[in-house]
Amino acid sequence: MPGAVVWLGLALLPLVTPALSSRVSATADDPESAAAGHLPPLVAPSGGGLECAGLNGQGGGACLAQPQPGVPPATVGLRVLAPVSAKAGETVLCRLRAYNHSCVAVYQVELRCRFDAAVEILSSQPQADRQPAQLVWRLPQLRPGEVREFTLRFRPLADGPIRICSRIRYEHGVCVETTARPESRPTGQAVLELRKEGPTQAAAGQSLPIRLIVWNRGSAAAEEVVLVDELPEGLEHSDGGRRITFFLGRVAPGQQRVVEYHLVARQPGQWTNRATVRARGGVEAFASQTITVAEPKLSVQIEAPPQTYAGTVIPLRLAVSNTGELPLPHVRLEYRVPESIAVLETHPPASRTGQLLVWSTPPLRPQEKFEVGLQLRPTRTGVVNHTATARSGVILATAHANTQVLGAAGLLLVVVDTDDPVLVGQDTRYHLIVRNQGSAAATNIRLRVVVPEEFAITRVQGPSDHQRDGQKLLFEPLHLPPNTDRIYRIYVRALKPGVVRLRVEMTADQLPAGPVRAEESTTILDTSGL
Repeated sequence: MPGAVVWLGLALLPLVTPALSSRVSATADDPESAAAGHLPPLVAPSGGGLECAGLNGQGGGACLAQPQPGVPPATVGLRVLAPVSAKAGETVLCRLRAYNHSCVAVYQVELRCRFDAAVEILSSQPQADRQPAQLVWRLPQLRPGEVREFTLRFRPLADGPIRICSRIRYEHGVCVETTARPESRPTGQAVLELRKEGPTQAAAGQSLPIRLIVWNRGSAAAEEVVLVDELPEGLEHSDGGRRITFFLGRVAPGQQRVVEYHLVARQPGQWTNRATVRARGGVEAFASQTITVAEPKLSVQIEAPPQTYAGTVIPLRLAVSNTGELPLPHVRLEYRVPESIAVLETHPPASRTGQLLVWSTPPLRPQEKFEVGLQLRPTRTGVVNHTATARSGVILATAHANTQVLGAAGLLLVVVDTDDPVLVGQDTRYHLIVRNQGSAAATNIRLRVVVPEEFAITRVQGPSDHQRDGQKLLFEPLHLPPNTDRIYRIYVRALKPGVVRLRVEMTADQLPAGPVRAEESTTILDTSGL
C-alpha cells in the first residue's frame, strides 16, 4: 500500500574499545516503526563494557556504558523511514534520524544518502549539499542524547526497486593538557649557544661578511672550545676552501666570543651552511644560515614610432627593469642623442653631457621598473637609431630601436607685379616665385601662365625653358630641393587700358589633389586724353 511506512535501516556506530561485547536489541515502541513493530537486532563488538537494560526491567532496551578509565565511548544511531512502495512520478517523503545514544558529544557529523536508482531530488530539509548521486548533510556536533531529523522529497523516474543507502560518520576524541617544566641542569655545567649573522641574499661573485657568536650561558667554563663552519658547494671562504675551523680554547661563564670572516658567493642557488661549536665533555651547539645567491639582471626597453615626418615630434619612452631576484641599489640609464635629433623635453629631467642623456634611478626591487619619457624632433629625413643602456655595477643591458623619418614637400606659389597701376605703352614685369618649404624634394613642377591680352609679352626669364602659344606660356618640368625657391620673370608692355589679371597654374608630383592656382590683378591707365 502506498501509505504504509517500512523501517529500512538502522546503524549504530560505536567508538569503543575492542574489549566490549554485548547484543543490543532495538525498541519497538517508535510510532514510525514498521507494522511488525520490531527492529532488526544489532550486535556490538565482542568483549565487555556495556550493560543493557530493557524497558520496564525487560531485556532488549537501551545500553549504558559502565564506568571505564579513559575516554567515554560514543554510540551514534541512524534510522531511515520511507514508504514500502510508490508510483513512478509520485512525490515520495523520506525521513532520516540521527541519534546520539552516548553521554558524550560527537563532532564533525556527516550524513550521506545515496540512491541506487533513477530519481529526481525535489527538496531536502535542512538543505543538503547535492553531490553526484548523493546528498550530504553536515553538523558541527551532535550533543549527548540529541536526535536530529532530516527529510527529503524525491520522485521516481522509472519503475522498479529504489535502494536508499545512508551512512553516518563523525569524530570523537579527547583533549589533554600537560605541563613542560624547565630542564634541570646540574650546577657547575657549561652551556654553549651559537648564533650566526650575515646577509641572506647575495649576487654571484659577491663577498659577504659573516659573524659567529659563541656564548657560554652556563655556570662553568667551557674548555677546549672548537668552532667549525662547513660551507656548501655554492659558497667559499675568501682564502679558498669550504671548511673553516677556529680554536677558541676556554670560554668563561657568561663570556661571548665573536669570530668574523668573509665568504664568497660562487654559484646561484639557495645554500645553507651549518656551524658547530664543541667543548670538552660533549658540550655542543649548532647554528645554520641560508643564503640565496642570484645573478642580478637588467633589461631595457625602447618604445619609439617606426615612422614619422621631419619636423614633427617623436615621443620616446625608455624603461629599465630589474628582472633578477636581488634588489639593485644603483642603476644608471643612458640615451645617446643622434646627430639629426633635437631634444625638446625629458621627464624626469636628465643630465646632459654632449650627446649623452643620463638618469640615476632610485633603488630597484626585483621586478620593479623605472620609466622616462622624451620629446624629440628630427631635423632631416632618414633613419634615426635609438640606443639606450642601463648599468648597475658590472651588469649591463642595451636596447635598440629605429624610426624612419620621412620627408614631405611643401610647395608655395607667389605671383606679384612690380608696378600697379601702369600706363598704356609702359613696360613692367611679373615675378612668379615657387618655394619648397617642406623637407623633401618636389619633382616635376610645371607652370602654365596666361598673360592678359592687354599686355604684350616682351621677354621671359626662368630656371627652365618654356613654350609659347599666343598669350600662354608653358614651362618645362622643374625639380626643387627642400627649403629652396625659384623665380620666373615675365616682361610685358601695356597696350590698352583696363583692369586685368595674370593667371598662373602649378602642378607637381606632390600635388595629387590637383593644380595650385594664383592670380595677380593690375590696373592699366590711358593718359592720352588728359
